[in-house]
Amino acid sequence: MKEYIGEGDAQISFRGVITGGNGHYPKQEVYNLMQLVKAPVSVPIVSDYLNNLGINAVVFDDRSFEQEEGGYSYQTFSVNAMSDAPVELHI
Repeated sequence: MKEYIGEGDAQISFRGVITGGNGHYPKQEVYNLMQLVKAPVSVPIVSDYLNNLGINAVVFDDRSFEQEEGGYSYQTFSVNAMSDAPVELHI
């Protein structure tokens, strides 16, 4: 669960295309991505660009899987996320 207090989180948008084989819809890959973005957990990020900005994990909050005419063997998507910092408890 994401806590909405503090300095403020970075808003991040991911856009991409999942491609399947020639004439085959990438059903399993789309399913896997949906499971990832629907999970109510912080997801680690491996990206030099984002890591240099201090973003090492995100929580997904919105997603869109667009349907395009004639686009059978691929799936376009966009996912919005917020940066997340781990909570450290000191005892």
